[in-house]
Amino acid sequence: MKSSLFFLTVLLLSPLPASEPATEQGEAVTVDLGRKVQIASTVLGETRDILVHLPAGYNQTTDRYPVVYVLDGRDHFHHGTLAAKTLARFGRIPKVIVVAIPNTNRNRDLGRGKDQFKRFINDELVPMIDKTYRTRDRNVLFGHSMAGAFALYMLASEPNSFQGTIAASPSLQMEDRKLLAQFPAFLAQKHAGTQSLYFTRTTAAQEGTDLSEAVDQLAALMKKAPPALAWEYHFIPNETHMTTPNLTLYQGLSVVFRDYQLPSLATFKAFQEYGGMAGIQAFYEKRGETYGIAKDIPMGTYNSIGWMLIEDGHQEAGLLRFKELLKKKPQSPRAHAMLGNALAELNQKEQALATFRAGLELAKSQHSRLAEFLSRRIDQLTKEP
Repeated sequence: MKSSLFFLTVLLLSPLPASEPATEQGEAVTVDLGRKVQIASTVLGETRDILVHLPAGYNQTTDRYPVVYVLDGRDHFHHGTLAAKTLARFGRIPKVIVVAIPNTNRNRDLGRGKDQFKRFINDELVPMIDKTYRTRDRNVLFGHSMAGAFALYMLASEPNSFQGTIAASPSLQMEDRKLLAQFPAFLAQKHAGTQSLYFTRTTAAQEGTDLSEAVDQLAALMKKAPPALAWEYHFIPNETHMTTPNLTLYQGLSVVFRDYQLPSLATFKAFQEYGGMAGIQAFYEKRGETYGIAKDIPMGTYNSIGWMLIEDGHQEAGLLRFKELLKKKPQSPRAHAMLGNALAELNQKEQALATFRAGLELAKSQHSRLAEFLSRRIDQLTKEP
């Protein structure tokens, strides 16, 4: 029962979609991923198309957002925006702007002309994006295959350009692994503690022996990275060279924005060692300063900590978390529903019913769809012996 109530309460935290009229069978559905803009590049001597996705609510706020730059933009814009929206919705990363760079001459830009392409990104594209949109000084660069090698080239040669680098199946075997020779000097530099790297590959049968060995060599070099440079290397089985980008970008965003995520506190001991609610509040204070967002502890954190404590045998401490939340948000039907579920789990039936009923009145007055859930919970509890 505990687990089912926990996940039931998690569902309360998910946005409830507004009901929409049914469309005729076969009617086309258009999904707006973003906008195409153009930049006249002096460095490249050509006009480049750029695809830009703005996060939900961008035009209703004055907030500033990190930017995720995506190479091979036409191939990866769709799943890049989907990954960013999904991860942000569930609190794994902040809302971000996604900027995708489609190719005009891929071999030129990522190969012999990589120095010019680097100048285009650093001196023209990023300043244009910063001038046009409300950005925050937190940029991430993603690339796959040749573009993955280019992203690593940017990291080694211009380490301050991007705070996060994500590389899927990077073609480090090119030019006799010349790029790998730059990494010892790069790793010997002083790092500010704001950089992170995530890179992947799949099996040698899919990647080829040369690429696989080169990526493994990078992993060996990275073991000498200073503590200030966070990095992760993941082997992804059951994929091909052309399918690693999807998982890599999705997982990589979680890695490079790890400072956005509260560490997992799965036991009462871990909760205590972290400093209890004071430690958790300190985490959200720091996160708020870093990303320019609210510093309050989210409802989802109260929910997960409360249920962890209850299931770990500290029922009163867990119940207190839900009571604290309701005290902070007395007009929230969700806060009432969450406390009511905890009270019901602890066999405090009358208090649970009173809490559900108070939440139901609020839900009705606010025209919240939670009214249906609260009514159902009241009926369930009333029928219990």
